[in-house]
Amino acid sequence: MAEKGLSTMHSINSSLNLITPNVLTVGTIEQIKPMAYQDYEGNWKGFEVDILKFIAEHMRLAIQFITFPFDHIWLRPKQGDCDIASAVLTILPERAAEGAAFSHPIFEFGQSLLVRTSDPHCFHTLQDLKNKKVGAVKNTMGEAYLQEYAPENLHVILYQRTDDVLNALRNHEIDAFARGEPCNGYIARKYAEFEIIDIQPCHEKVGFAVSRENNALLNIVNTEINQLKNKGVLRKLRNFWSAYNIHLL
Repeated sequence: MAEKGLSTMHSINSSLNLITPNVLTVGTIEQIKPMAYQDYEGNWKGFEVDILKFIAEHMRLAIQFITFPFDHIWLRPKQGDCDIASAVLTILPERAAEGAAFSHPIFEFGQSLLVRTSDPHCFHTLQDLKNKKVGAVKNTMGEAYLQEYAPENLHVILYQRTDDVLNALRNHEIDAFARGEPCNGYIARKYAEFEIIDIQPCHEKVGFAVSRENNALLNIVNTEINQLKNKGVLRKLRNFWSAYNIHLL
C-alpha cells in the first residue's frame, strides 16, 4: 500500500514540469518579515515559507529558495526562473493577464505607512504628508496605494528592495514607507525607531503565483492550501508568527 502511494506521488511529481526534478524552487524577495526571510544562519523562515514547506513535504519534494527583486516576480515561474513565486503577492487581474496563474487566496490585508517614532506627532494619515517624500518598493501595492490616494505635491520615491526603503527612512531621506500592514506592523513591533500609522483596510487578497502553463502544479498547490485551511494549520502558523493583522480566507 505504501509503495502504491509513493508510486502515485512520483507519477504526479513527474507531471509538474519542475525546473529541478524533485525540488520545489521558490522565488521570493529578501526580508519580508514575518512572511519570508533568512536568519543569520541562512535558513529560510516565515509564514509563507512554512506554508510552502508543508506543501513540499506533503508532495515529497525538497525545497529551495531563490531571491529576486520584487518587480514582476509573479512572472518568474513563467520565465522558467522558479516553480512558484511567494512574496505577499496580491492577486490582480492585470498580473494574471501577463501570464501568471494565482493560487487560491490565503489571506488578505490592508495598506499602511511606516514612519519614524519621532514623527507621529506630525503625521497621522497620508494626507498629512503633503510636500513630503514617501517611499515604496516598485510595482508593489504600496506604490499603487500612493498613486491612487497621495495628496497633491507628495513626492513618491520608488526602490527595488525593502531594505533600501528602510535605510532611506532611517537616514531621513524619506518621511514614510508605504507597504502592507503585516510587514510594516512587524517592523514597528521589532524596532522602537519605527511606528505604523494610517492603516487602510484594503482587503488585498494574497496567494502564490505559478506559470499559467503549469496547471498540474497549480491544482496541487490549491489542494494543499485547502487542506491546510481545513486542518487549522494556517491559523496555527499565523499565531506562531504573530501575524494577527492578516485575515485568513
